[in-house]
Amino acid sequence: MEERSRVVARELGHHRAMHQRTRIGALLALGIASLVSSRVHAQDLATALAARYPTRELVPQSCAMREGETIALAAGRICLRDRATGLVRAVRRIALSGDWYDTSAVARDGEVLFAVTDQGGAATRFAGRVWRWDLTRDAYLGLAQTDTARVVDTAFGVLYRTQAGWRRVDDASATRVDAPEDLLDYGVATFTHEGTTYVVMGLQRVEVDTLALAGRSVQLRDHASLPGTLLYADRGVVVSAVQARGGVIQVHVLRLPATEPTIVAYPQGMRRPARASLEGAGTLLLSGPRGERASLDLAQGTITRVDASAPATPPELLRASSLYTATPTERGVYLSASSGGYLLDASGVTTPRSAPRAARSRCRCVEADLVCPGAESAPIAGACAEVAELDRIRADYADSADRSTQTTGDGAFRIDRLEADLVRITRLRDGARLWARIVDGALFAQLDDGSYFLSNRDLAARFALREGPLTTGAVTPLGPRATQLFRETLIAEFFAPAASQ
Repeated sequence: MEERSRVVARELGHHRAMHQRTRIGALLALGIASLVSSRVHAQDLATALAARYPTRELVPQSCAMREGETIALAAGRICLRDRATGLVRAVRRIALSGDWYDTSAVARDGEVLFAVTDQGGAATRFAGRVWRWDLTRDAYLGLAQTDTARVVDTAFGVLYRTQAGWRRVDDASATRVDAPEDLLDYGVATFTHEGTTYVVMGLQRVEVDTLALAGRSVQLRDHASLPGTLLYADRGVVVSAVQARGGVIQVHVLRLPATEPTIVAYPQGMRRPARASLEGAGTLLLSGPRGERASLDLAQGTITRVDASAPATPPELLRASSLYTATPTERGVYLSASSGGYLLDASGVTTPRSAPRAARSRCRCVEADLVCPGAESAPIAGACAEVAELDRIRADYADSADRSTQTTGDGAFRIDRLEADLVRITRLRDGARLWARIVDGALFAQLDDGSYFLSNRDLAARFALREGPLTTGAVTPLGPRATQLFRETLIAEFFAPAASQ
């Protein structure tokens, strides 16, 4: 009996040892798996934070683009046009001010040179500098400081104004040049036609000069003069209008490189036109007071009255508001603009009457990792990694600058301000990303795959879908796919806790 007890004891001890070794092995395997998972997660998260825009981007159509234009400026934005469809393939907010003299831009092969002053009391990070936007890499390079947003395209390179004077950019480099200060006048129009750059100034008369480079000196040379007020200057044509003796209105049309204009009589009974716009190849639409309009055929040299009951319909633009705040809450984000605010969290989208207080994150950054309290919380590797070219809004009336990167109170989401009107929210547990704007007072948000939420679904027709890189991705109207890509529960699902997904 005693011998049997010793045998049983030995077997029990053996089983306990085996169980202990098995448990240790299981824990070790779990630890190794956790480490591997952490490494994969860190790599995915780093990739998610480095990519600034979705590969399937829904692009608000924010600029009216003229035929042949590559870029356009509108209310502090640069719009990049798709040549094949005429749609805006990308829009970037570079200024808070909507004043046209606060921004200037010129497109060259594969890049855009632009300057921003932003003198309205609040400014983006672009303000006070001249920049090169490399379209191939979708990256920005600061070129020089400036207090004047003036970039001029010429036949001999691009001129831009810095605090130290003018610079000329050609195919090789940027060199200092002496240029006439007349180019800084806001009423000056410049364009290149058949290899010659023309400068048009509308003073008491319309003066047309040519711009030439002699060594390092940029020179203005007299070319032509037209009476009256300037109506149009571009694409090799300069048009002015003047009231002659007897109340007769004359339209003077200068077809460059000619030096003498052709005079065309304006229809009797119509008041002098105040502006003109290109309405297709070879046709200008002249507009006057009280909606009067006339069509100028440049080839025939004739003017025909246009029925005032059929005004031209301007394109419906969709403009994102500058975000006053991108405030982290305990488990979500509050976005606000002049039109109001939206709270995004696991309950979906709500519009609180007052802005919620910012939640102070309980987590802290240790180098590039985010460390949250609690023994069960492992550091989130790479969650605090710095991201280049984030915006930070500076306001003269604010106590402190707007923060570019924040995290929610629970440390589950990271908020990055990409532009003045665009934020990216990254879910740190898996690297999923949500891009959000406020457009025409409505909340817009999208995921990487192009699925989106829009609080006013009627605005979907004013978006385009770009699938792929900035310069080469195909661009199509969102309208035909608006219903397919819309997700009513997108916000709630994105912010939902892991256990509920």
